[in-house]
Amino acid sequence: DIVITVPDALLQYTIPPETLRSLSMTVNSGQEYDIPELCAFLTACGYSSADTVDSVGQFSRRGGIMDIFPPNLRNPVRIEFFDTEIDRMAQFDVISQRCTESIDSFRITPVREVISSEEKRKELSVLVRNNARKASVERVKDSLYEELETLSSGKELNCIDKYISFVYPEKKCLLDYFDNNSLLMVYEYTQIMNRARAYEWR
Repeated sequence: DIVITVPDALLQYTIPPETLRSLSMTVNSGQEYDIPELCAFLTACGYSSADTVDSVGQFSRRGGIMDIFPPNLRNPVRIEFFDTEIDRMAQFDVISQRCTESIDSFRITPVREVISSEEKRKELSVLVRNNARKASVERVKDSLYEELETLSSGKELNCIDKYISFVYPEKKCLLDYFDNNSLLMVYEYTQIMNRARAYEWR
């Protein structure tokens, strides 16, 4: 794998590798799965339930059939269960909803970079409420109370990424995904350092 990036993207906080691994799983044909547990896992990974899957991050269940569209695949996957065992899996076209290619396995990965648990959402609600009470600028106060209302209703914040260091106290960036065998090449060292300093200042 090759990653080409700029310093600010390389150094910004992201989902910790351990959290990403815990919110990912491989689904294999022929194995048994508890369908309600699988639905709960998808919800925890940021997927939303839909009647018909037509975009990334959605899943649907119709009896013994589940459709899932992970962000790491070009097309969604249809799973056909026989009781709790996967009988057949295939990718399908979102427009025609017809299966195109049978597969033996695929990987479910989170839909969003920032995934907050129910407990963390409650803690975040307290933080936002306290900040709203202390805010002296009316526009900021209104914005924070809107965020609080969204959190209280159980919906996901569109701006959740600005609270990434609160959701993930362990500060991780893309460099934490590299191991000792990774090769890092720096092009235009002086410009890189200047941009990194500017990013750190911001």
